Amino acid sequence: AKPNKEIIDEKAMHTLEHLFAGYMRENLPNYEIIDISPMGCRTGFYMSVIGEPKNEEIIEAFKKSMQNIIDTNT
Repeated sequence: AKPNKEIIDEKAMHTLEHLFAGYMRENLPNYEIIDISPMGCRTGFYMSVIGEPKNEEIIEAFKKSMQNIIDTNT
C-alpha cells in the first residue's frame, strides 16, 4: 500500500503484526519484547520492551525484521 493513498487491509496488517513481533524478538534477543502492536492509523507500530535498547540496536533489528518479512514464504 502506498502511504497516504491506500490502506493495508486488516488481515494483512494482522499478519504483518505477528511476523514483525516474532522477527523483532529474534533480532533483538537481549531484551524482552512484551508487545508490538500497530497504531490505529496504521502508520507505525508501538513496542513495549523490558530494558533499554539503544536506538542503533532497534534500527538494526527493525531492518533485519523487515528483510525477514520480505523473505518469508507463505
